[in-house]
Parts: sequence; C-alpha cells; structure tokens
Amino acid sequence: MPIYKPPKIRTSPYGTPIVEVAPPHDFLMLVNQPLDLIIPFDKGTDEDLEQGRIVLPRYYFLFEGVKDGEIQFKPYEYNQHRVVVATYKGIITEVLSIG
Repeated sequence: MPIYKPPKIRTSPYGTPIVEVAPPHDFLMLVNQPLDLIIPFDKGTDEDLEQGRIVLPRYYFLFEGVKDGEIQFKPYEYNQHRVVVATYKGIITEVLSIG
C-alpha cells in the first residue's frame, strides 16, 4: 500500500492558499513529445493507452507558457490542473509548473 503524502500548501503573493496537487516531475513523460500528439483524458481511449500514446490524467490540460523562446500570457487565476510547458517547434522541452 503506497504511503499517503499530503499536498503542499503555499501562499500566493496576495495571501491566498495554493494547494499543488501534482508536482511537475510527475509529468516528465511529456518532455520530448510533440504537443499535438498529447491526448486529453476526455478524448482518450483504452486503445490509445495500448498503443503507447500519452493520455493526460482526468481534468489536466496543457498550456504553452513558453513557445519558441517567447513567454506567453498566462491567465491570472490559479488552476490546479493546468500543466504549463515550454515548447520549441511544437516539441515539449520542459514542464515548467502545475497551476
């Protein structure tokens, strides 16, 4: 049985608590993968998993924070399921943060 690790709580610059559900290193399987081949949970099937395609966990979605070296505007509101990635020519180079 795995050991339960409670999520870490940090505060935003405005004092609101932020709970990080998954650390960025949980999504390292996305690095060196084409952005357009990552499948959202709602569109994924068992056949996709059997064929070795990457299907994101439920509720998670990708956001390009850095695209070809240029920083993109990120929405101000915190979303615990947003996976922020850096891409170069459509290939994910780094997982920057969750949220």
